[in-house]
Amino acid sequence: MCRFLILLCLFSPAVANQGSSSSSPVQKVIELLDDCKGKIMADLAAEEKEVTEYSTFCDDTLESKGYQIKTAARSIADLQATIEDSKATIAMKDDEIVALGADIAKLDGELATATADRDSAHKTFVGTEKELVSTVDQMARAITEIKKSMSFLQTSKSAKGHITKKTPHGCGGFV
Repeated sequence: MCRFLILLCLFSPAVANQGSSSSSPVQKVIELLDDCKGKIMADLAAEEKEVTEYSTFCDDTLESKGYQIKTAARSIADLQATIEDSKATIAMKDDEIVALGADIAKLDGELATATADRDSAHKTFVGTEKELVSTVDQMARAITEIKKSMSFLQTSKSAKGHITKKTPHGCGGFV
């Protein structure tokens, strides 16, 4: 800018001599300098306003970031405490799992033993039942046969009484 003013000062007398002007070259320089001073002052005021706004923005941002950092630090501390509590809970639950696993293994052994006992008892029951059914069936057939053979006997009532008297304990003649 200074170079421009110096060049203006040097060439302004030559220009002033060529045309008629109502002001002197020095006044022109002074006017140009005053105009330049006004522009510079306006620029400085605008710059000062922008710097103030930027400074306010930086202060607000700094304060906001400070609060965010404090909040994040508290959250981190809370989360770390939660993590430690969770680790303790995990260890406790792992112990419970081991204990329950041992209990389940014991119960599985008992179940296997009970199942084996039940299977053995069932086989015994089935065998005994089969034998009893067979015996009952044989007894039913024997009774049927005895009744058939009794019906072929033709005895009188006195003979039946005689047979009844001779049998011990009143079995009705059947021994």
